[in-house]
Amino acid sequence: MMNSAIAKSVLKRTATVMLVLAITACATALQKIDQIDPTTADIEATIKAALIDTEQVDAAAILITVNNENEVSLSGFVGSDEESSTAEKVAKQAQPNLLIINELVVRQ
Repeated sequence: MMNSAIAKSVLKRTATVMLVLAITACATALQKIDQIDPTTADIEATIKAALIDTEQVDAAAILITVNNENEVSLSGFVGSDEESSTAEKVAKQAQPNLLIINELVVRQ
C-alpha cells in the first residue's frame, strides 16, 4: 500500500517537472522567434530570390548575411570569377541601397 502511494507521488512530481520543462522550452523558442528582425529576413529573402532567378549563379551555395542596416555579405563557394561577379551584381540590383561585401571563394 505504501509503495503505491509513493509511486503515485513520484509520478505526479515527475509529470509536473516535465510539464514545466516543456513550457519553458516553448517559451524560449518563441522568444528566439521574436528576436528575428523582419527587415533582415526581407533583405536576405530578396537577395536570395534574385540569385535563384539568375541561371548563371548557384544560389544554394551562397550564404547571405546582413551585417548591419547598410551592409550585406555574400559568402560560400562559386565555380568561377564570373559567377562571383554576377552574384555580387545581382545582389546589388536586388538591394541597391546596401553595400554588398563579396566574400565568395572560387573553387573549380
